[in-house]
Amino acid sequence: MSVDLQTLSDLEFNTIQSWVTDYAKQPTAAERLTRLQPIPNFGEIQYQLDKTFEFLQIRETGETFPQLDFEEILAEIKLIPIKNASISLEGFMRIHQASLLVNDLLHFFDKREKEYPLLANTLENTYYTKEIVEAIEKVFDRSGNVKDDASEALFSIRNNIKAVRNQINRNFDKEIRKLLKDNILGDTRETFINDRRVLTVVSSHKRKVQGTVVGSSNTGTLTYIEPQVNVPLNNELEMLMDDERKEIFRILQILRQELSHFITLIREYQEVLTEFDFINAKTRLATALNCTRPKISEDLNIELIDAIHPILWRNNSAQKKKTFPQQVSLDKFSRMLVISGPNAGGKSITLKSVGLLQLMLQSGLLVPVHENSV
Repeated sequence: MSVDLQTLSDLEFNTIQSWVTDYAKQPTAAERLTRLQPIPNFGEIQYQLDKTFEFLQIRETGETFPQLDFEEILAEIKLIPIKNASISLEGFMRIHQASLLVNDLLHFFDKREKEYPLLANTLENTYYTKEIVEAIEKVFDRSGNVKDDASEALFSIRNNIKAVRNQINRNFDKEIRKLLKDNILGDTRETFINDRRVLTVVSSHKRKVQGTVVGSSNTGTLTYIEPQVNVPLNNELEMLMDDERKEIFRILQILRQELSHFITLIREYQEVLTEFDFINAKTRLATALNCTRPKISEDLNIELIDAIHPILWRNNSAQKKKTFPQQVSLDKFSRMLVISGPNAGGKSITLKSVGLLQLMLQSGLLVPVHENSV
C-alpha cells in the first residue's frame, strides 16, 4: 500500500507519530518511530500487531517486567575492537547496564516462550552470561569509579596520593595557624588555583610569606601564594596523579580487550534493547489510547465496532467531554457508504476515523476499537 504524504497529513497521522515517538527512551527507536508508515506486506502487519499486543498483555496482567532503563552503546561498539581506543568510564557502565538488562529479559521470558513467542524470539541471538558484568565490576565500583584494588599498582599509587595529600593539608593548616597570628591573611584565608591549595594573603604583606605567587585577585588587594613547604609535595602529587591516569588507561585497555571477545553479543544487546524500546513505545501509546488488536482481513472488509477517533478523544478528554464511538461496516458487496446530516454533525470525523485507524493499523499500531472489529 502506498499512501501519499498529503493523505497522511490530512488524516493527522503525524500527530499519532509524534505521540508514539515521545514514548521512546532512546534516539534509535525514536528515529524509527518518526519513519512509521503503512506496511505493504500483510504478514509483516500481522507480526507487528501481534508483537505489540503480546507486550500489551504483559503490561495489563501486571507481571513484573524488567524496567527498560538503558543507554545506547553504539559508540562503545565501534571502539571495543580498536586497539588503544579510549572508552569512557560511563561507556563501560552503559555496557554493564545493557548486559544486566538483557540477562533480566532472558530470565523473564524463560518458560514464557509459549505465552509470548514473538517477544521471546527477539532474544534468540543473545544468551545469558555473567562474564561481562563480572569483568566490569572487577574494575568499577557501584558509582562507576575505578576501584582502588583494580590492580596492585593502582592500589599503591592511590595510597601514595593519600599520604602526600595528607602531608600537604597538615603543612597548610600549620601555615594558616601561624599566619593568622600575624593578621596577614585575607577574609577567605585560602582558595584553590589549578587544583592546588593556596593562601589568600593581603598583598601588602605578601613578602612576609615564603612560597610561590600563583596569582592575585581582580582588584590586586589579595595575592595567592603556595606555601614553600608544599611546592615539592604538590609537584610529587601531580606526578602521582599522572601515574594514576596511565595505570587506569592500562587497566581499561585490558578490560576493553576482554570485552572484545563478546563483541557479537554486545552488538546484539544494542539491537535487542532498541527493539524493546520500539515495541514499548507502541505499547504505551496503546495503553494511553485504550487500544487493542482487532482481527485483520486480507479481503475488502471493514467492520469497526465502538471505534474512537484517538485525537478527538484525547482533545475531548482534556475538556472533560464525552466522545461517542462509531460503528462502520463495509465489504466487497457494500463498498459505498452515504453519510448525511447537518453541519458539525460528525460526517467528516467518521471518514477521518476510518482513514486514520486504517493508517495506524497498517503501520503496526494497535487501535481504539472493540476487539471484535475487523
